[in-house]
Amino acid sequence: MAPEPASPFPLFDMNQFVGMMSRFLQGPEQAMRVYRELLGLEGGSREKSVDFMAQLARGYGLDATPLFEGVLRFGPTDTARVAAAAYLAEQGREETVLEVLESLQPPVLTMTLLSGLADVLAARPATAARIDRLTAFGKRFEDATHYTTLLLGDFTGRDVKRVIRRAIAESLLRRDAPDTADWPRE
Repeated sequence: MAPEPASPFPLFDMNQFVGMMSRFLQGPEQAMRVYRELLGLEGGSREKSVDFMAQLARGYGLDATPLFEGVLRFGPTDTARVAAAAYLAEQGREETVLEVLESLQPPVLTMTLLSGLADVLAARPATAARIDRLTAFGKRFEDATHYTTLLLGDFTGRDVKRVIRRAIAESLLRRDAPDTADWPRE
């Protein structure tokens, strides 16, 4: 076996250098992860971020509704907007969520945003007026027409109607059979 060639930098150990840089960058990485969770960008963190911000506001005795309304209308990401909608719905502000949903249209409307807002509304017991408004929203989209989003996504009117139909069905279930609403779906 031939001896390993001598390193041009005999005192430099690549493993130690990589380990040191990894530890050095870990702090900013952790801060970035917390920031992303607060915005609801990390998978499954939407509810945690809303709860954290809501608890923070309650702890200081603040009404966070205007903050969450701003995020719902102008939030940086779809998940942040849906998280704000969830908070507002918990506060009994479903009408605000529905108004924002009704104001959306392609290319700003994405399936992520539509599904999220519909899920928020589906978690609340149905009212006749909300069902009518959701149905009218779904009728705005032609079944076979493809709609493109700013993120270059694509969906059809049939996809929109499927999401709306599921939201109406679930909210009717919560209104008419609340004991069965939380049964497993599988």
